Amino acid sequence: MATYQYANLESGQIRLLELLPGVDNDPLQGNLRVVQLSHQQFGPDTEKETISFEALSYVWGSDSKPFTLQTPTGSIPLTESLYGFLARLRREIDSNKTRLLWADGVCIDQDSTLEKEVQVRLMPSIYSTASHVLADLGEWDPDAETAIGMIDLYWRHSIWAGGDAEAYGRTMTPEEMAILLCIPLDELKRPGDDETLPDQSDERWETARQFFSRGWFSRLWVVQEFVLAREITFYCGQHHIAWRHLFAGCQEYGRDSKVSLLGSGSPNLGEFSSSGAVLFSAMAWFRSFRLLRRSPPGAQLLDDICSRSKAWTQFTKSNLVDLLQLFRHSRCKLPQDRYHALTQLSSDFCEGGVPGPAPDYSPEITEIVLRWGRFLIQQPGGENMLQRAGLWAAQDSAIPTWMQDFANSKATILELSLQESTFKAAGDTEFEVSLCSESPNFITLKGWRLDEVVDITRGLDTTFDGTRERFIIDYVKAGCEVWARAKDRYPKAYPDNLVASMAPVEAMCANTNRGPPLWKLLVGYWYVAIYSCMPEETRTWEQAATKLGQLEWFRGLDCTHEELMEGLQGFISGMCIPMMQGLRPATTQGGYFANAPSITVLGDEIWIIKGCRLPMVFRKSREHPGMYQLVGSCYCYGVMAGQMLEKEGFKFEDIIVH
Repeated sequence: MATYQYANLESGQIRLLELLPGVDNDPLQGNLRVVQLSHQQFGPDTEKETISFEALSYVWGSDSKPFTLQTPTGSIPLTESLYGFLARLRREIDSNKTRLLWADGVCIDQDSTLEKEVQVRLMPSIYSTASHVLADLGEWDPDAETAIGMIDLYWRHSIWAGGDAEAYGRTMTPEEMAILLCIPLDELKRPGDDETLPDQSDERWETARQFFSRGWFSRLWVVQEFVLAREITFYCGQHHIAWRHLFAGCQEYGRDSKVSLLGSGSPNLGEFSSSGAVLFSAMAWFRSFRLLRRSPPGAQLLDDICSRSKAWTQFTKSNLVDLLQLFRHSRCKLPQDRYHALTQLSSDFCEGGVPGPAPDYSPEITEIVLRWGRFLIQQPGGENMLQRAGLWAAQDSAIPTWMQDFANSKATILELSLQESTFKAAGDTEFEVSLCSESPNFITLKGWRLDEVVDITRGLDTTFDGTRERFIIDYVKAGCEVWARAKDRYPKAYPDNLVASMAPVEAMCANTNRGPPLWKLLVGYWYVAIYSCMPEETRTWEQAATKLGQLEWFRGLDCTHEELMEGLQGFISGMCIPMMQGLRPATTQGGYFANAPSITVLGDEIWIIKGCRLPMVFRKSREHPGMYQLVGSCYCYGVMAGQMLEKEGFKFEDIIVH
């Protein structure tokens, strides 16, 4: 059979596949229809429907196309994944009917770059207009059966522990958790006595976790396909799975819940944030928030948790910069798609913002990154992109240091601090940035030079050894040594001895700790510091505790063993995030204690940038005298609440960065 010849589409037109019924050995058959897609915006907030069709959400897989779809005017080559999904769907079609579908692999001429660029811009409307979105998770097998059973058992048990106060700002009841997860209350039933949760060591839990490693969960394009869908059903083989149940399986519940499906305990933050369960949970929260906003009780519950924890507001209103960061570990075949796949979910685009660069698949990816970077730095959230960028990210040298390369870079720095913290290094000032007219790769910021870095830890082995102890001990010891070398300088920055004593504690934790009070963290710090400075061959934690007990200030605390352990755990927990994100203890000429990017060198400068919550490390440019390169964001004790704005002579000045 001849190959199908695609005809050009007019503005606003799409193709739909009329899939014919069939059984396993029949050829896959259908017809393509051209229809006009309404330009009206649809989504979960509306019931109106213009064209009754279903849209497919699937993983493209290999570029090889060994299968075909037969049409009256020619055959269309198909990938294995799309063929398999269509073959399963046709089994559900009555013998005298057809099924009207949209799938990019069939309905878009994949050989036409121009058509792809146009159709990509229509995809949000396609998925929000479709009566139903069908998401393919692949074939059903014994592991899938085990996983779905364990996921179902997990959430039906664990939801009765409610939601933890640390995550939601207050303890959430099981009923409130069900509402948040879009689970009908009539499905909220206590498991029977014979339905007990297996022990955490049971290998079936790992099978359940591995289910989320299926390709769909980490594909970037499915984010908008899933979130914008009016209705969505997951297919695994011929089995239908409710998205709400998978969503509930990705959550951690109250403290009584002893199992989690979010990860296998990996200490690697990158591995955790790139896991399928974490990525799916993030996109499902966006969908949940959109659906709950439709009802007054749901909206009231959302307003309550958002008022208690700033992190939740990202699911209500997220600019494109922060969406790109949140889903930076999701996968796409073409790096430029990373910018196009999320625009219609962003608040700045959906609320009448300036449209970004049009989809363009012709230039080199570096040019795409530059176009988007110049655009995003001037949009809402541009200051967040700046605070995540820098030389520390080791980007392509053609990319300016102030620009985050979302197409390639997956690393992050102080990311949790940006989401949750109340840092205000620049107070309540507004971010100001302008592209330099001479070269769009140069920007002008408003900043104030705080100080020069004169000491930073070196030579730390960042290899995780499985026990974490060596990693932590070396890090704390190096920090202690840096602080000790600054003993003649830090009184200038911290005249108050009590304030000075907290500098290494708060800087090493970058104030990310949400646990014990500061005095317990101080105890934990000294406990680790004493241990780290003892001879490695003979030191024990018991000896360190004895030495700590000999300090006069410690005896005055009347600290119990339980409080000592709480302080130790709190300090280690707090310092692990900045430590594993590549920050290192440093001090400045004026005695400030900082946690700076590991590539910081002596002579680099710490600046307060107008409108930015975090101080930033800059390096004088060798190529362009009088200008700077951004090294990265940092934590600097004593300036994070905007104290420098009250300093005599403080005044923002221009700083040019490339």
